Amino acid sequence: MITYKVEENSNIIAISIDGEITQTDLHQVISEMEAIVDQYRELRIFAEVVAISGTEPGAIWEDLKFAFSHFGHIGRYAVVGDPKWLEPAIHILTPLSKPFTTANIRYFHRDRVEEAWQWLREEIEMLEILPMPVDNAIGLKLKGDLSTWDFERVADIIREKEKIHDKIGIYVEVEKFTGISIPTLLEELKFVFKRFDKFDKKAVVGDKDWMENVVKIGNNIFPNIEVKYFSFDEKDKAKSWIGS
Repeated sequence: MITYKVEENSNIIAISIDGEITQTDLHQVISEMEAIVDQYRELRIFAEVVAISGTEPGAIWEDLKFAFSHFGHIGRYAVVGDPKWLEPAIHILTPLSKPFTTANIRYFHRDRVEEAWQWLREEIEMLEILPMPVDNAIGLKLKGDLSTWDFERVADIIREKEKIHDKIGIYVEVEKFTGISIPTLLEELKFVFKRFDKFDKKAVVGDKDWMENVVKIGNNIFPNIEVKYFSFDEKDKAKSWIGS
């Protein structure tokens, strides 16, 4: 049995699992989660596991369909409980899911419920939109995992700018970058390939040696987009180059 409650004016859904997971129960929960994604784009989940006595085959399919459609929209996932198998299961599944989702998944023992809620309610921003000296450019600062929700924010801004400008420059400041899920990467590539003629310059600012090599590879893959690497000391130079 699954019971759930959506936190008021929030992108958090609280789920409690006690007994068999049925397709009907899971379908209702997934409908609520999809509504949250539609409104907020990012979903956070509080899942309390009391006991699991079994799962209907149809419920497994419902879960997989939602996971593949919305892995990139799940920001944080707190799993709370005290069954002995639960914590090691989370530790095993978390790294296995990394290529497919940027969701931050954590296990909390039942006596740490308040800590789990506090973690879920924290304000986090892995992608910051930066002001730029010219209107035909978008400025970004990466601070961690890039999610589908983050990418969609950027895509919306680009769609508005391309209505006004023939060419758009991109400034990316990499403060920290810990990964990108496969679904998000595919969405990004699909978006870029459709707009080959819209982007003319991309400035990548960072302090890692591998970034310069990635820029060189990018120039070979997208020859019509001029990509340059700048150090953090050259931020102003990079912005001026984008605006020139």
